[in-house]
Amino acid sequence: MEQMMTRCVISGGGPAGLMAGFLLARAGVEVVVLEKHRDFLRDFRGDTIHPSTLRIMEALGLLDELLALPHYPFRHMEFSFGDRPVPVVDFTPLGERTGFVAMMPQWDFLDFVAQQAAACPGFTLRMETESETLIEEGGRVTGLRAGGPSGPVEIRADLVLVADGRHSGLRDAAGLDLRDLGAPIDVLWFRVSRKGGENPESLGRLKDGSIIIQLNRGDYWQMAFVVPKDGAEAVRANGLAAFRRRVGAATGIEAARLEEIDDWTKVKLLSVQVNRLALVARGALVHRRRGACDVAGGGRGHQPGRAGCGGGGEYPGRAAAQRDAERGRFAAGAAPPRMADAGDAARSGPAAGPRDPPGAGRARRPAAAALAASGARALSAALPGSVHRAGPASGTAPRGRGQPGCGAGPDRPMNGR
Repeated sequence: MEQMMTRCVISGGGPAGLMAGFLLARAGVEVVVLEKHRDFLRDFRGDTIHPSTLRIMEALGLLDELLALPHYPFRHMEFSFGDRPVPVVDFTPLGERTGFVAMMPQWDFLDFVAQQAAACPGFTLRMETESETLIEEGGRVTGLRAGGPSGPVEIRADLVLVADGRHSGLRDAAGLDLRDLGAPIDVLWFRVSRKGGENPESLGRLKDGSIIIQLNRGDYWQMAFVVPKDGAEAVRANGLAAFRRRVGAATGIEAARLEEIDDWTKVKLLSVQVNRLALVARGALVHRRRGACDVAGGGRGHQPGRAGCGGGGEYPGRAAAQRDAERGRFAAGAAPPRMADAGDAARSGPAAGPRDPPGAGRARRPAAAALAASGARALSAALPGSVHRAGPASGTAPRGRGQPGCGAGPDRPMNGR
């Protein structure tokens, strides 16, 4: 069996796991990320990069490079009730650079983060490596065992970060209690080609008993057909022709184009879940899931609390991340870093720039620079004896030995300006 040691091992190479690994490596922490698939190619998986995430990428100095990848900016959305359109979303007050949702395939985003992280000293990504069991010694989590293309591997680490999704086996093995709050719906995802002259804005439709969301992906519509919880089988039982007729009646898309949906394999079921995770003290174990961050700290007994530090599904949410940083319960008895340590100076600004609408400066509080710094700082604090290398309160990035994405030079600003 292969054996290795590191400061932090992360199970799961999705948005939460990869971004955590990147921020830790950027802060000077040695980290290994395990991803069970051989690539990131999964369809209909969080293809929306929200303004809060765009601001974090801007804070890291990576926004322009990220947006050089193919994407479609989604700035407005209207919802039609019958034949009456009602504007419901306008992201433009959030600023010219980040006042939109970037519609981008998740695999492109993950490839991008992985490439940036790979430039950081101490970062390792192991694909086709699936976590199997936790290693526990004296009531403390000290690593995990996994299976890879070359056989089993045992990884000892000061901190284990679990980011392997809603069906996490390690979460269950750790005895972390998942509380299902219930959800009344599921969603069927599919795509239909767009044609010239159609309304370019993303749309929601409520008509003839159907609820459908249309997201503009450039040359096609990414569409969500809302069904009652566990109602997908009933829709399938009625046949594809009936399904296409319902979509056509609600959207006005002509039958010929809807013939593109010629097999149920082109319609993907998303089982919607609403749940939360109790905070349970487990030495050196942190559990993150899509849209949530739950910390198990260092041997202080049972500490229940609400889960959830994500915004927009897979991507970081500023306010909730600040909350988790402030209330964090970290391993080895380390006192949690106070968010204000990184962000006091930033809370009053930055002021709105000449290209930003009135109030944009206020919308940036707390600054994404403070969040990016404190995110790595919070996880670093969980490492026994760790010394994080995040920059000073002004938001300067750590020196990254000249590596792209790791602070190329001593004075690369965290806010990307």
